[in-house]
Amino acid sequence: MIAEFPTNKIRSMILVFMGILIVGFSVQPVAGEEPFYCVDGPRYKIEVYEQALAIDKKVYGDQHPKVATYLNNLGLAWKSLGEYKKAIKLYEQALAIGKKVYGDQHPKVAIYLNNLGLAWYSLGEYKKAIKLYEQALAIDKKVYGDQHPEVAIRLNNLGLAWYSLGEYKKAIKLYEQAESILLNTLGEDHPYTKSMRNKIESAKQRAF
Repeated sequence: MIAEFPTNKIRSMILVFMGILIVGFSVQPVAGEEPFYCVDGPRYKIEVYEQALAIDKKVYGDQHPKVATYLNNLGLAWKSLGEYKKAIKLYEQALAIGKKVYGDQHPKVAIYLNNLGLAWYSLGEYKKAIKLYEQALAIDKKVYGDQHPEVAIRLNNLGLAWYSLGEYKKAIKLYEQAESILLNTLGEDHPYTKSMRNKIESAKQRAF
């Protein structure tokens, strides 16, 4: 017997494929005009994700992991366009669903917290970002342990936020923790490790 899939579910899967996997190009805008993305690009993805989100809400309901994923992806797309407040609203919805579905200590919840922190950081709300990064860090340490690249990412983001507040010594401490993890997991020649080393040097020049 051939398995049958609901039409809406198939359409949603196709839209996801279009939004995430297709690689296209952008046309240079005429002077005074907004860039038009032919295949790929934030505005195209927004349209695709919104269609997929509407379908999955109808198929699965409002509190499904897939709905949270599309809300997060929409947030990423709006953030890339500088629409940080729109991104925050979408991330908050994704986070609420994630906590309800997975509980407070799940890696996906950490991702949503981190992305929400990045959006607040982009608005210059560094202390709000720090609170969110710290929550994401605590989850990732619990899930992955202290020596995981995800933990290094959270430490890096915390370092950036403290650096932006002029707290260079705090930033250095966090960067050094991140560098230690990256050295152990990715090696000294990895671009992330090198980037972290540069951040440490930059912070030291400010601090001392």
